Amino acid sequence: MNEYKIIGKPFSGLDKAHKTIAMQKPYFTEIPNIDKMFVGTINLNIFPNLIKPLQFDYFVDPIDWGFGFLESFGFSKIKVEYSSQKFDGYLYFPSESPHFKNKYFFDYLEIMCEYIPDFKSSLEFSIYINKSKIDVYERI
Repeated sequence: MNEYKIIGKPFSGLDKAHKTIAMQKPYFTEIPNIDKMFVGTINLNIFPNLIKPLQFDYFVDPIDWGFGFLESFGFSKIKVEYSSQKFDGYLYFPSESPHFKNKYFFDYLEIMCEYIPDFKSSLEFSIYINKSKIDVYERI
């Protein structure tokens, strides 16, 4: 992987996504190791950086997963580094989310990853992305 390290600060939820991962995961069976991912997301502020997905590793075509509208999902493989350990994960891009719809550059991310023991949302952590599939910019 053409890795690039981004350091960020976790922050509390994006409001509307309570329990949605549990409802969506049954539709993600084609995504490798999805069953090992924690049922929830970590929200990461990467300011002053911005990212722009160029090519998803996995894409789920539009599905109606529970609220009467169709939504597609993009997933980009990442590694999450926390407390000197690395965990497999994905950047998670729900197309109809009010936080992601019609956006192309992101300074906050939703991350699905393996369970992280003793995770504290007050501590910074790092993600490693594939630069050939995700552009990274520094906000001026």
